[in-house]
Amino acid sequence: MTQELALGIMRVAILLKYGGVYCHGQVIWTNAIPEHLFKYDAVASPGWHQLGAWPDSVSHTTILAKRNSEYLLKLRALHAQNRKKRFWFVDQFLSYKLVEQHPDIMLLDRHLQVACLNHNCHPTWLPGYQALFPENPPGPAFSWQNDTLSVLWDVFPSLELDAVKYTSGPVVDAARRVLHKAGITLQELTAV
Repeated sequence: MTQELALGIMRVAILLKYGGVYCHGQVIWTNAIPEHLFKYDAVASPGWHQLGAWPDSVSHTTILAKRNSEYLLKLRALHAQNRKKRFWFVDQFLSYKLVEQHPDIMLLDRHLQVACLNHNCHPTWLPGYQALFPENPPGPAFSWQNDTLSVLWDVFPSLELDAVKYTSGPVVDAARRVLHKAGITLQELTAV
């Protein structure tokens, strides 16, 4: 069992039992989750990876789901039926077939998350977001403050207080925004 498979199994099992929000450890929330998203059985965003003629894929790096979600039950069965196939193929591409066959069991929200790989971000609501994984061209510009609820950074730098106080860049700016939204000032952090 790979670490990726173990994480996928645990993610589905925990969400099925309790419901809630799962996000990968490298996700930064840039905005609050709108209340209307919690009415859906499950919510995820498309992935930007392209595979041949597949029209789209599903990214489970951030997912909202109700307890005993029909989508997650079908996803768990899909993984069980396709044990010999690569986890990423089942989790990203075959899961998209579930959404095609049963569009009412999950909302594929293009603004839920933007995935960034090597600082190339891929907003899935803009044209041309799909790319072959090894190519990873830069995606179109977008406003992470307004256009998306979260950003997944593949390389997440360690953020020490001095970095947040004295440097800039997308990750530092996002960290400052999180602190601001939480009502915490940099001066308060300095005093700790």
